[in-house]
Amino acid sequence: PGVFTVGDFIRYSGLALTSSTATILTGSLTSNVTSSLTITGTSGQVLNNVVLNNANLTITGTATLINGTLSVAGGNSTLSTGPNALFVNNIGIGSDASRTLTIFTGAAGVTVTGLVSDGFGGQPSGLALAGGLLNLGPNNTYSGGTTLSAGVLAITNSTSVGSGTLYLNGGSFKTGAADLFTNPLSFGGTVTITSPGQSALTFSSAVPAIVTVSSPVTFTGSALTSLLVNNG
Repeated sequence: PGVFTVGDFIRYSGLALTSSTATILTGSLTSNVTSSLTITGTSGQVLNNVVLNNANLTITGTATLINGTLSVAGGNSTLSTGPNALFVNNIGIGSDASRTLTIFTGAAGVTVTGLVSDGFGGQPSGLALAGGLLNLGPNNTYSGGTTLSAGVLAITNSTSVGSGTLYLNGGSFKTGAADLFTNPLSFGGTVTITSPGQSALTFSSAVPAIVTVSSPVTFTGSALTSLLVNNG
């Protein structure tokens, strides 16, 4: 209990940190392959850089910040949060096309204040929301696709979801502005799409046959006045 202060780095495999005041990691926290880390406490946690290798990270503090970069260096990793908000500066995913970061959140969700990029090796990598709330800002450059299976994915504009396929398999997809999406698009479950005011959304791509619809889609109220789907 107390304040954990780390100046260099920790490599962990099946580690739990519990603090009654705060956890402060000023170096890097790196997982071994196929491992898990749970950080709990009654106060906040401030982490600098976190590297996941096919690992699970769970954070449940009252006010939490990943101040550096959350990276997925290998395997498909997960990030889970409790009822309180988690703020992440940057996310870098993947050393090859199979790398995906899947996020499960509590009610307050996860907010990425910086950029989501392909990270290690610059190869395509993906981001998935499997429950809760994920807020993404603009100008993200990851290219391995975005998957929404449950929860609310709230984006600033079309640049929030990178350049890969947008898989809308469930939950709610909320946009912050009228916009043009050039991502390939797939509807694989019941999903609700919402845009503000009298906004129109356009989905268009130079890639033929990009739209797959296999389940109901709901567009909410007057928030969405038109949807244009251009197939190449």
